[in-house]
Amino acid sequence: MANRQVLSSIPPLSFETLVGVQRLEQYAQDGLRGCSGSLFNDEKAFRILQTCVVGALDVQLAYYRSLSDYDPKWIGEIVEKTISSAVCMLPFNANIDFIAQDLFRTIETHLKRKAARAKIAKVERGDRKGLRDSYLARFPNRIQILDICWAAGQHYSEWKRWLRNAVKDGSAPDRAFRELLATAKLPQEYRKQPRPNGWK
Repeated sequence: MANRQVLSSIPPLSFETLVGVQRLEQYAQDGLRGCSGSLFNDEKAFRILQTCVVGALDVQLAYYRSLSDYDPKWIGEIVEKTISSAVCMLPFNANIDFIAQDLFRTIETHLKRKAARAKIAKVERGDRKGLRDSYLARFPNRIQILDICWAAGQHYSEWKRWLRNAVKDGSAPDRAFRELLATAKLPQEYRKQPRPNGWK
């Protein structure tokens, strides 16, 4: 017992997550049965496993990233175990090394794309004051903040809340201000109806 090796450095999956992974693996097993014949269809098997492995990885990462003690170092082990589980479904006459290498490349590309998308989303969510400053710099001394609010269909109080991040990303005021600030139009061009006197 004293010499027993630790099999994993990451916590177990939740039951719901495990069920999700097992559904994908069951689908892969069912699909792989259709790859057998006089010769095993490696290409078809790879397509099936490629999709299922990426799905299983995403399900697991979503769970682990929700944990308060999540460590990005776990990703390597999660990837390795996910691919190992997939490769174990293959029959002996499959080109196991070829498929395993391509699955690693698939996941590597998938993770890079996810990281790039997350980076783009972060930039798009962006620094709200930076978006404001960038917009105002296009039209120096030509814009009043109330005109921005009127053009966006939001009151000045929402503008102040938006700038101090008291408004959620994706909410109606957030989308309204971002859409306006992303344009190259003056507020009067964006919303041609004049702002009423005293409106705020």
